Amino acid sequence: MIWANKTGLENIRSGDLDEKAYEDNYFDAVSLISVAAHLTDPMDMFRRIDRILRPGGLLLIWTVNAGSGLHKLSQNTWWGFTGNHVVFFDRHSMSRALTEVGFSKVEFGYNNFAVDWLRKSKALGAEQAEYFETLFRENGMEDMLAVVATK
Repeated sequence: MIWANKTGLENIRSGDLDEKAYEDNYFDAVSLISVAAHLTDPMDMFRRIDRILRPGGLLLIWTVNAGSGLHKLSQNTWWGFTGNHVVFFDRHSMSRALTEVGFSKVEFGYNNFAVDWLRKSKALGAEQAEYFETLFRENGMEDMLAVVATK
């Protein structure tokens, strides 16, 4: 909530959507930061968020990417397979889910911990790191999905 307060927004809430029955079209934005992979029924959550977002409102999601390059390379030993992650999205499945619920526009950001680590550790030269960064980004294979969906 600290970052939200710095935006100048006034109606900021933190917590579980089940704590209070919010009115339709109540929020300008809702965020699910490191939440989506933990939901047993993400479609239900997306529908409830769609209901409480005003037209033009934003849903911000940050979650592990099942389509990541690291997942493709490590397969069953991928770091995203933790006991508390129960559902996994890649760009395609996330876009399909949010569009099905009624979001009009779904955009993705870029976040790739693996390439950042390789670059900082100097395990790869700058040219090789740039190659993998471009490859992963162009093919939707980032480590994390950063999503902005517009109602």
